[in-house]
Amino acid sequence: MANPTPTTHQCAIDRSRVSAEDIVEKQGITLISADNPLRLSYFKSSVSIKNEKKRHLATNRCVIHPYSKFRAWYEIYLVFLYGALLVTKPLNSGFLRTHEKDVPLTYFIIVVFLDVLCWIDIIMNFFTGYDLKEKRMIELRMEYIAKHYVCSLYFYCDVLSSLPKPLLYTITDINLRQIGFGVMGLLGFLKTARVITFVVCIMRSSEYLHLMSKGTLFTVCSIVVSSLIVHWMACLQFFVPRLVRRSFNSAENNRDSWLFKQGIDKTKITAQYLRCFFRSGSYIVGTRLPIERHDLPEEYILAIVTYWVGKLLVAFIWIILAVAILNSRRVDIKFAELMNQLEEYMSRKQLPLTLHNRILQYFMFKYRNKYFKEEFITDILSSTLKSDVDLHMCKILVENVSLFKEMSTKQISKIVVHLIPEVFLPNDIIVQAGTHADAMFFLSSGTVAVYSRSGKEICHLQDGAHFGEVALVLKKEFRAMTVVAIEASQIFRLRKRDLDKYLLHNKQVMFKLMTDAENMFLKANRAEEEYQKALFEQTYKSCS
Repeated sequence: MANPTPTTHQCAIDRSRVSAEDIVEKQGITLISADNPLRLSYFKSSVSIKNEKKRHLATNRCVIHPYSKFRAWYEIYLVFLYGALLVTKPLNSGFLRTHEKDVPLTYFIIVVFLDVLCWIDIIMNFFTGYDLKEKRMIELRMEYIAKHYVCSLYFYCDVLSSLPKPLLYTITDINLRQIGFGVMGLLGFLKTARVITFVVCIMRSSEYLHLMSKGTLFTVCSIVVSSLIVHWMACLQFFVPRLVRRSFNSAENNRDSWLFKQGIDKTKITAQYLRCFFRSGSYIVGTRLPIERHDLPEEYILAIVTYWVGKLLVAFIWIILAVAILNSRRVDIKFAELMNQLEEYMSRKQLPLTLHNRILQYFMFKYRNKYFKEEFITDILSSTLKSDVDLHMCKILVENVSLFKEMSTKQISKIVVHLIPEVFLPNDIIVQAGTHADAMFFLSSGTVAVYSRSGKEICHLQDGAHFGEVALVLKKEFRAMTVVAIEASQIFRLRKRDLDKYLLHNKQVMFKLMTDAENMFLKANRAEEEYQKALFEQTYKSCS
C-alpha cells in the first residue's frame, strides 16, 4: 500500500483528549503576542509563547507584557507623546509668560493636558514589565518593576518635569513667582532625557509596523534628534538670560542682557523663538554675526556651549553614518548579495514558485537577514571555545530534554559536540516510515506531527521532545513512523554511532529511552490497528 502521509498538515488529533496537556490561555492584549516581531529575541516558537503566557498569568495579571499588542500600540502612541513633549517642554520652560493674562487659554489647556498625559505614562511604567537581558527573560513581578523604575533616572525626570506650572500663577509675590518660574523652567528641561526613549519607541514601532528599512530609519532618527537639539539650544538662548537676570536677580541688572536691551522680551513668542533660533543657528554653524553680541558672562558661556554642541552634533552624525555604512556592508549587504545570488540560481534552474518560496523561507529562517560565515568563525575558535559555544547554543534544548537531566555536565558536553543542527520548514518530512534508521532527533524549537505507517496522525511533539529512537533502541531495521514539521523547526540530529557511544551506555538514559520507545511503538501499533479496522469496516460495508 502506498504511504498516504499528507503533503500539507491538517491536524487530525482530537483536541479534547489532550486538553489537559495542552492548556491554551485566553488571548489578552496585555499578554505576549505572537504577532509582535520584537519577541523573536526571546520567544521563537508557539510553545515558548504559550509558556510565557502561563507564567504571566501565574505571576501577575495586571502587568503589561513588553511584547504584547497593547504595549506595541502604546509605544506607537508614545512616539507622538514624547515627540510633542520634547518640543513643548523646552518651549514652555524657555518662553513661558510669568503673568497669566499673557498666556492664551488654548496654550494653557494644551500644557495642562500634556502634563496629565505625562502622569498617566508615569503610572503605566509601574505596570509594564522589562527585559532581563542577562537571564533572557521578562520581569513581570510588580514590586521589582516598581523598584526598577523608581531607581532609574527617568522616574525623577518624569516626575519633576511634569509638575503643574500653572499653579505658579496663584503666587501673589512677584519675586517669589519669578524664582518659581525659574526653578520650574529648569525642571522642564529634564524631559529632554527621554530623547533616548523616544528614539527607541520609533525603532520598535517601525519594526512592529514594518514601515522602514534600517537605513531609512537611521536617517529619520538622526534628522529628528538633530532638529530637537537645535530646537533645545534655541530655547536656551531665551531661557538662560531670563533665568540669570530676572528669576535670580534684581530688575536693575536686566538692562545689560541682549534679551532686554533689544526689547526681545516684549515681543510675541513667535518672534522671540525665531530670533533665538537664528541666534543659536549661527553659533552651531560657527558663524559670527555683528548683530548677535554676547557681553555678559552667561551669554559667553552659552555661546561657547552652543558652538561645541554644534561641532559635536556634526561629528556625531558623521561617526554614526560611517559606523552604519560599515556594519551594513559587512552584514546586511552580504545577505542581500547572497539573496541576489540565490534568486539568480533559482531563475537559472527555472524552479517552480512553490519551491522558490520555500527556499527563500529557509534562508530567512536560518540567517534572519544577517549573513555570516559560520565555518570561518568556528575554525578560528579553540576546541574548548567551540564546546562552550555548542553547549550554549543547545542550552534551551538541554534544559527541556528530560533525558539530559539524568546526565552530568561533562557527559552532556560530549553529546552536544556531535549534535548536527538542521532546519525544517512546514510540511517537510523529517523521518519517513519504512526507511533505514540511522539517527535520532531532538526538537529545539517548533512543532512536529507523528504519523503511523498508514498515515494516521498519532501525536504532536514540541520544544524539548525527541524522536527517531524507536527503531534504534528496539533494534528495528526500518522506521515505523513518519514525522512531519508543522512549523519552521530547529532540530538537532544525533547519529546512531554517537547514540550508542554516549547515551546507551548510561543505564538510566537507556531505561528512559526504552520506556519512551516502547510507549511510542505501542501508540503507533494502536493507531495502525484502529486505521486497519476502520478501513476493513468501510470496505465490508461497501461490499455488502
